[in-house]
Amino acid sequence: MSKYDSIFKAIGDEKRLKLLLLIIKGGKEYYVCELTYAMGENQYNISKYLRELKLAGLLKERKIGRGVLYSLENGDEFNNRLFALLNGIPNEYIKDAIIRLNYVVSNRANDQCVNIAKLDNIKSKFN
Repeated sequence: MSKYDSIFKAIGDEKRLKLLLLIIKGGKEYYVCELTYAMGENQYNISKYLRELKLAGLLKERKIGRGVLYSLENGDEFNNRLFALLNGIPNEYIKDAIIRLNYVVSNRANDQCVNIAKLDNIKSKFN
């Protein structure tokens, strides 16, 4: 399978496309747990989607301790053009996921993924 076949197969799935869009629009590195919370999916599925996007050459990973951060693999002109094109998709398409991602990332502790259950419990006490 060619590089381009792999890329278009990877983004041909709606959930993988939305996950990639979330990373494109966020423009940072994200922990699996943050992306899991943002997408409202289980960690197994998100890890699988991330692995498929990485194998297609669209994402890269960086390990920090036990955590793994994912970001765009923008070292090649085709990827950069694809990311720019996809960034043109209106935020409305993944609005809720963007809101949840910004929320969880803003609560990172010591540059580590925050305990989501604990964070939601604290948030509910103030609502």
